[in-house]
Amino acid sequence: MPEYAMFRILVICAICALAACSDAGTPVPEAETEAPPARKTVVDDQLQALEKAKAVGQQLEEEKARTDQAIEDQGG
Repeated sequence: MPEYAMFRILVICAICALAACSDAGTPVPEAETEAPPARKTVVDDQLQALEKAKAVGQQLEEEKARTDQAIEDQGG
């Protein structure tokens, strides 16, 4: 049992020592907070095509909803 108590005390001391060494109070310079500009990658063209396809799909769904509503309004 004493070994377990010593281990707990050792762990608590280690945690306190690590917490005392933290640098949480120092403000980060603003230059480091800004994200670097995005670089062009190999998949950029594919991502653009995917986004365009999603936009076209959304337009088609909206057009279908309008067509369905027009048919419904005409009593069909």
